[in-house]
Amino acid sequence: MKWMQTILFLIFGTIAYSNNCKITFFDSLPECSAQLIRELNLAPVKSIRISNAIFHLSDVFQYQEYIPAIDGKKRFGVFAYVELDDGRTSLRFFYKSGSHGIFRVAPFVTYYDTVNTEGKPITGITWYSKGIGEGSLSIPGKVQLYLFDKIAQQAFRSDINLKHIVKLVASFEEKTGIDEYAGSAKEFEKYNEHQKHLMAQEVSFVDNFIHDFVYDEREYIYKGELRKDIFPQPNSIRLCDQKNMPNYSTGLIQSLDYSIKHYGEVSGLIYRSYNAEVEYYVIKNRENKIWIAGINFVDNGSPITSYGVRSKALDYDYAQFVMPLWERSKYIHPDYRSEQKIPREEKYQSSWKYLVKINLIRSFYEDQFVDVPPDVN
Repeated sequence: MKWMQTILFLIFGTIAYSNNCKITFFDSLPECSAQLIRELNLAPVKSIRISNAIFHLSDVFQYQEYIPAIDGKKRFGVFAYVELDDGRTSLRFFYKSGSHGIFRVAPFVTYYDTVNTEGKPITGITWYSKGIGEGSLSIPGKVQLYLFDKIAQQAFRSDINLKHIVKLVASFEEKTGIDEYAGSAKEFEKYNEHQKHLMAQEVSFVDNFIHDFVYDEREYIYKGELRKDIFPQPNSIRLCDQKNMPNYSTGLIQSLDYSIKHYGEVSGLIYRSYNAEVEYYVIKNRENKIWIAGINFVDNGSPITSYGVRSKALDYDYAQFVMPLWERSKYIHPDYRSEQKIPREEKYQSSWKYLVKINLIRSFYEDQFVDVPPDVN
């Protein structure tokens, strides 16, 4: 288990970065972390100023989530030295989500490091912490587009592996033996709650952003089982203050064309709200279908935290409009599940028939005077 300690570490990069920088590591042996960063040449190569923080970013890298490698189990990642104006600098790890198609901060990761039935060593990352909730993980759009631009240029490394990651970020080792599992699960719950408590000291969810939903109760089949749940009616999903709506007409502040796994060629679009207090990260695919992949509150009351995310966040459990275009079917209202075939696992479906009924999505087409794409072309 790894705990936060602060040491003095010399960064020897050539960019504008303090030579004597007090870095907060999340490791029981911070001296080893500093040495590993030197050995792997993970000094910052790019600095981006956003609000009260400077994001000093390492090279982008692609890594296998398992050793030995499993086909298709690769992700992109980057280390960020988040320097705040109050003098604090923290080493954080950003990884690319496969579902929403954006980079997120990982407050900590879980992993195993054991041997298989043949006695051969196996290692894998099993989970990326969701912090106080999935909505608390979205890093600023400007950093997102920089990272995706590097990937589009094939400007990433492949020599960083998961063992390096778990040594440099807060991490929890899961025990996989039969006799060890129960104790490991209890320890994990304690560790997870502790990490949530730490993040909750810096990040909190906003209230009164979305009206209360109208729900439908439905039965559905998932993985061969009959289940029952409640789902918000899509036309009941509306913001409390219309000035927080994305300004799709004149609010575009940055964009980039790139490619992401499963979706192929897309455009990343950053829109400001009408009151300029909310930033929406919108992804548009080749069919001209959009989804809102991330939200940042950018007003003066929401500074960047040591996690590299804003201090105010939206609880995605109560924000169904932040649903990816391709989602696990159990999260999609059964009345709006698409027949479109998508190149993902069987449990995934297109959510387009649901998304297009949501005001925040439909407004994109109304404001730009373009037709709404059909569910299936």
